[in-house]
Amino acid sequence: MDYPVWHITHKEGANTLVGSDCAGLELEATKILNSPPKSKFKSKSKSQPSVPLWDGQTAERIIATIYTQI
Repeated sequence: MDYPVWHITHKEGANTLVGSDCAGLELEATKILNSPPKSKFKSKSKSQPSVPLWDGQTAERIIATIYTQI
């Protein structure tokens, strides 16, 4: 694929577009696997997530919603 499925994730730096080039995919995957883990996603240009609810708290919100429904 030579274009992002979710444009916002590409624009905000949450994913990397490598296209259909296998060598490019291998290079980017190796860089990611060899880099330290990120604790939370932050926008390229801001200290806070630029998209609402991109705060790393999804599981907590899901559990809270389920808990209130049972």
